[in-house]
Amino acid sequence: MSEKKPDNNLQNQSNFKMALQELLGNKFKEDIKHKDEIKPKEESIDLPEIEEAEPEVPETARVMPEISLKKQPLHNYSGGGTVITDDVVVDGSISSKSDIRLNCIVNGNVTSEAKIFIAGTIEGDVKGSSIALNNAHVKGNIICQDDISMDQSSVLIGDVKCQRLDSNGKIEGSVDAVLAVTLRNESKLLGNLSAQSLVVQEGAVINGNINIKRDNRNVPEI
Repeated sequence: MSEKKPDNNLQNQSNFKMALQELLGNKFKEDIKHKDEIKPKEESIDLPEIEEAEPEVPETARVMPEISLKKQPLHNYSGGGTVITDDVVVDGSISSKSDIRLNCIVNGNVTSEAKIFIAGTIEGDVKGSSIALNNAHVKGNIICQDDISMDQSSVLIGDVKCQRLDSNGKIEGSVDAVLAVTLRNESKLLGNLSAQSLVVQEGAVINGNINIKRDNRNVPEI
């Protein structure tokens, strides 16, 4: 029998396919490598840090410093009771069971079972448990169960009856005190004085008779 010779055409086709595949495969790899080489590199960009702005607080929500208001103490006046301001004129008498502060003008008598603080003008008699005159002008008699005080701007035209008098103002009238009288350096008394004890500071003026009496504790009646 004769041997069958291999088909040279088939062998050549097979070799051609393998060479073609190898060629195409290398070409594909080179294309991929080339693309990787030309691919732009990613550059990192350093961005500046942005500070967070504090939220703006509306004016109405701002905390204001506490402010502390203090009233100046009034001479011999503890506050409370009835207050009549300086824009009032009273034509008639005033009577009260509680403290009274009068900054006004009163054309009439003033009576209280408690304290009376006068910083206005009164034409009439004044009666109270204790009475303080501060820049006051009184034309009338004063009767007080306890103490009377007057500052240097106060003027009294009338007689005084009280337990104690502490005056730095001007009095035109007689003074009858159950206990003590103190006349300070700017005080003036144009009238007679009667008391158990008397203190007169340098500069005070007295034009009248002085009677230093024995213990007599008759409290003036209101």
